[in-house]
Amino acid sequence: MPPKRACDAPLDRPDKRPRLEAETITSSSQLKLILNFDETALERLRNGLHSFKVFLDSILYSSQDNAILKEYLEKEKPTATAESDDAYLADLILTLKYASEKSVGYLFSSVVADLALLLRAIGANFDLLQYGRLLCATILSPENVKLIGRGLANQRVDPRIISPCLRLLTEIVSFDGGAFAEQVYRRKEDTYNFQVLSRNLKQGHFPTGPLDEARQGPTIRSNAVRYLLASLKFQGSSQRIEILKQGKVLGVLFGMLPSDPPELAHEIISELDKIVANNPKVPQSMKEFVFFEKNLQHILELGRKPRTRPPRDKELRKLAMDVVFEHCTTEGLSLLKSPSSWYPPNYEDRVMNPFFGPDNAVINLGLDNIPGISYDGKIPVRNSTLASFIRHLRPNGRENNQQLLLAIFKNCPELVAHYFLECNEFEYAPRHSMVYASYATFITSIVELPMPPHFGKESDYSAVPPPAEIVIENIIPRSLKKDVFTRCLNLPEEKYNDFAIQVLKAVLTKSRDIFLIFDKVGPSRPDPSLWRQASQRLMSKVTQRIPHLKDVITYFRRLDREKDVKRVDAEAVLSLYYEAVPDLAFSVKFDISRPMTEALTNVEVFFPHKIDNYYRKELCIQELHNLVNIALRDPDIDWWRCQKGMKLSPFVSLLRAVVFSYTDEKAVGIGNLLGPIVEEIPIVQLDTAPHSSIDALVRSLKPLDTWSPSEAVFRFLSTCCMRCATQPVKYQDLAQRTMKELYEYSYMEKEGGPGSMLLMTIHEQWMYILNKAIPPTKKEDFKVPEPIPHRREGRRDHVGVLAEVRAINWNEDARYEREKEKTIRNAKEALKGMQEDFGIASADDLRHITKWVGRFLRLAKLAGEDESFVEYIFTKLRSWCRAHQAIIPGLEKAILPTFFDKNLDFDSEELITDSPQKSKSRSPPAKSSTPPGAKLDEFMSKPIPTESDDHSGLLRWARKDLVDAIEDGAVGELVVCSCSAHLAIRKEAMTQTKQLIERGDKIGSEKYPEWEMISLILRVVLEKVRELGDGTPLSYFDGAFVERALRILADPNHYLYRKMCAFIMRGPTWKTDRLAGYWTNRVLSDLPDPPADNPDGWRRGFEWLLDWFVDGLRGGDNPSAVLPWWVIEKILVMNDFISVTERLRYKILQLLFRVAAVGDGAEYLIKRLGILAWLKIRAQVESVAMYRQLGRLAKLLTVKAQGGSVEEWAPGYLEGQAWRMGMKVLPEL
Repeated sequence: MPPKRACDAPLDRPDKRPRLEAETITSSSQLKLILNFDETALERLRNGLHSFKVFLDSILYSSQDNAILKEYLEKEKPTATAESDDAYLADLILTLKYASEKSVGYLFSSVVADLALLLRAIGANFDLLQYGRLLCATILSPENVKLIGRGLANQRVDPRIISPCLRLLTEIVSFDGGAFAEQVYRRKEDTYNFQVLSRNLKQGHFPTGPLDEARQGPTIRSNAVRYLLASLKFQGSSQRIEILKQGKVLGVLFGMLPSDPPELAHEIISELDKIVANNPKVPQSMKEFVFFEKNLQHILELGRKPRTRPPRDKELRKLAMDVVFEHCTTEGLSLLKSPSSWYPPNYEDRVMNPFFGPDNAVINLGLDNIPGISYDGKIPVRNSTLASFIRHLRPNGRENNQQLLLAIFKNCPELVAHYFLECNEFEYAPRHSMVYASYATFITSIVELPMPPHFGKESDYSAVPPPAEIVIENIIPRSLKKDVFTRCLNLPEEKYNDFAIQVLKAVLTKSRDIFLIFDKVGPSRPDPSLWRQASQRLMSKVTQRIPHLKDVITYFRRLDREKDVKRVDAEAVLSLYYEAVPDLAFSVKFDISRPMTEALTNVEVFFPHKIDNYYRKELCIQELHNLVNIALRDPDIDWWRCQKGMKLSPFVSLLRAVVFSYTDEKAVGIGNLLGPIVEEIPIVQLDTAPHSSIDALVRSLKPLDTWSPSEAVFRFLSTCCMRCATQPVKYQDLAQRTMKELYEYSYMEKEGGPGSMLLMTIHEQWMYILNKAIPPTKKEDFKVPEPIPHRREGRRDHVGVLAEVRAINWNEDARYEREKEKTIRNAKEALKGMQEDFGIASADDLRHITKWVGRFLRLAKLAGEDESFVEYIFTKLRSWCRAHQAIIPGLEKAILPTFFDKNLDFDSEELITDSPQKSKSRSPPAKSSTPPGAKLDEFMSKPIPTESDDHSGLLRWARKDLVDAIEDGAVGELVVCSCSAHLAIRKEAMTQTKQLIERGDKIGSEKYPEWEMISLILRVVLEKVRELGDGTPLSYFDGAFVERALRILADPNHYLYRKMCAFIMRGPTWKTDRLAGYWTNRVLSDLPDPPADNPDGWRRGFEWLLDWFVDGLRGGDNPSAVLPWWVIEKILVMNDFISVTERLRYKILQLLFRVAAVGDGAEYLIKRLGILAWLKIRAQVESVAMYRQLGRLAKLLTVKAQGGSVEEWAPGYLEGQAWRMGMKVLPEL
């Protein structure tokens, strides 16, 4: 049996010895005496060791001189004849050996503790370092270091034995900047026994009270931790790596962190972060090994566990979270290993990998049919360790966990979709609990996360779009379902309403931005069809998760008018519906006229003298911007007529809001919406340079220190705009005739384009007001003018008022007294009519309007309107003002200085709308932010559509509610399958259509009133397919018609609803070759006299007609069989109508491109319609953008017609003189 050693001796027996009294050390000789080893006087030796400790404490922790210690250490230096290092401090070393051999535990503990304290005192004094080196060398001798090793491995795990040994080794390792650290590691069998070290790290202290730890002092664990940290700090790179590889040691070190005192936990985290994480000499692999998932979870627990010392605990929690934040969000530190994106590993290679058919031809499968890229179940990620770590976070429990998770998602966007697919415990159903409030905050923050640049790619967008399954989770996580939104919007509690609105606002904003990126990037990628398919798939997924628009409308209508902020947010969401998911938005009829009228009525708040609440003004501007954005997408809105209860038209009210909020950023946004309104009815020119004519109009009304537009100015402008918009042909013709006359009379060097209609309207209306005010030259010419009857009974026309006032001033004879009295009465009545119609109540109002007209003319000239045209208008107005000087002084002085005011110019920093240099073509956001010309270019770049290999429409309708299937086009897709060239597809389509009819009949027309008409047209389709037999499919022209007819029948508010019902009821079937002619006549029948309740509805019908014709013509079809020549002729005539917008003109050109590209279309257009001559004429008057497109069409026609029947019909026609003259005008491609 081996003898017991001091390191194994029990020290828990009661100490019967009296309390030790320390001696005061006054000399080195006294110190030598009390430390002299004598085994017969152990009690004296024990007292001497205690006195030595007190002496060292006084050196360390007070200002006592160290001369006695230095003298003592100098005397203890070994002589030259000494044979080993053990001779240094021989008494202390002998005491150490004796205590270890004789199992005198208290003596062993005391001497080791004194040695550790001595090294600390020596290290604190530069003059004593030489003695410290000797002492370290002595202790690290093989014989002595074994004694320390045995103390570390104490079998009883006695802290009074182990702790001093750990402190001694810590001092040796850190002495003199780690000079002896390598020697300590050489003795690792005694100093770095990792099994013993891990055991000692487990010996923590579990205090029972707040003062328990302070009373008992450092534990074995705390000393072992400091020894380990000192070793990591001062050891060399290879030794440090060897220590870090000890997983068991690190596991114990991190595993007990939550139970450590705050001071110790703080020291562990801060030192490891400094020594390992931020040390460039530590390999990346070792950093990942130390700060791996489980260890970071232990650190994270420090941020959750309540502590007994709040101040220190707060500092510890902050440090712990900072460290976890750093390791989870810094690439290459530990958990975040590689950059990530919305693209899973190998996704791009799989998508771009070509698929070869049986004949080795490359087949475009489309995104839906590529194997291995469906991620509905599980999404592979690159940062799998980090993905596993975040599953342990509880964003609903603590705010710091939520912030950490959001930071991780921002730096590693691939984890968002993975997280919500793996973690299904989130429940967002509205309930009264703090958990729900925390969830709501968390999900709102997720949705508001910014998109990664280039979807996560480094420099540019990828060749393929990211998967829709990943993008949709980043837009709106699957935990947020449609029914959750619906419930939140319908509940009376405002907190649930606010949550739904804020989330929807963020969702739709992000969706809109992503769709815009897809549309912008897709055409420039190798395969644009992939981006279009991805956009469609994403659109479908978004519409499945967000609530129906009618639920948002119901919530909006329920809001009180006083709740301004909530109304503005709801209007913003409604506006975003039209921008992000227009198909879903247009499926519901939303009457925007009432809220639009209310918002425009509040426009008075923008007048400077009435602004008393800046916050209120901001809300009004936001509300107006949102509502205008919606109204631009509603073709039923009349921008030019005054609504009930309003003095100004919506356009002029909007213009006034912009004018009086000129410097407001949001007002600039509203100003940019003026262009799309004017584009529908171009009252001013849109392609003027260097500035826009709209900017000229806004700038002319801008208030100055010396002038501000009055109510009369806006009333006059509103009347002019209304007349201009309701009679565009009249004023366009007047402008063209004026420009032609100026050219013929040599006022212009070359014939310019048409002038702005608004200028001609102002010219006419001003003359209309003043033309009867010219005074006669002789008294006998006086004649009281007969008042012109007004359209309202009992009123006189105001145009005679100035003439009557003139008569009063120029006829002073008594015989005219009676006529004067009568004239005054009539003048007062006419003045009242003038005030109601034009807002003119006095001569000051006339002068005010005159000054504004001069301002507008000058700015229109500077903006780029034809100078001769503007100066002609100015000259005419000036002559009329001069003629009225005798009656109304100051008119000429009002218009003359403003027209020649050189200080009146454009300020580029204050332009409200985009200048033509920025955008030559403004497209109404009601349709798309893409210019019509760009859409036509995209249309031309696509191949002629043929039958798709995707026939998912056969079954898609069955997975939806019948009403939803009809409204979103699923039933229309089913009908189109009846046009397939494959007999099996057609038969299946007939079977599915019969099942659809049976399903609808069960519902009945009582529950779904529109079903009666829908079932009729479906039965007509079945009958036509049955008549054609198995050998002939249904014409795609018919299929495209039925597909669109179903959407009309599902919406009773549609402009063509009544006409479609009448068409179905007139007979059970139709002939394909007469279908286009019938609908052309029906759609255009309203043009001479459109209904008063919907004067612009014919535009929607005409656009519907053009879209049907373009989509109905497919490769292999002959246009001559389905489009009679007179139908195309009517469409070409429509191109010359001033009421036809630029968008419709491009659609007409789109139809011509499609007709020319398919079948016999090119020869049909040339022979039956003389299209080449029409192109020549149009090219001379169209804009530059349209001019280029006409050239492309001419080129296509000549290429398609060469070698065909045109040469037989008229030999040499294509190369003839007429065509060559046309080619001088049309550009070569």
